[in-house]
Amino acid sequence: MDSYNRRKSFTILIAEDIKERLENDIADVMSALFVSREAATILLCNYNWDVDKVNEEWFSNKEKVRKTSGLMLENPMAVDDHIDKIKQFFVGFAWRIFLSLIMLLG
Repeated sequence: MDSYNRRKSFTILIAEDIKERLENDIADVMSALFVSREAATILLCNYNWDVDKVNEEWFSNKEKVRKTSGLMLENPMAVDDHIDKIKQFFVGFAWRIFLSLIMLLG
């Protein structure tokens, strides 16, 4: 085999091409794993931007991947919903106290 046949082929990419490929990879991970854009980016960074490796590891041990990547929550929206419920409770509680004080003080 001569040196010509042993050369690796490569493609020169401009910045826009790189950005497009990154965006496509992020979108692929988001849709396959149902995670946010931020989570997809973190996962790709942790797995050397290898979409197949992210998917393989995620589906073999999702909890381990979350823990090692710092993505402990499956659904961040659930936390927001929980926080909203707590806020509603305390706002309602504060109003009840306020109204009780108004009635007591006349």
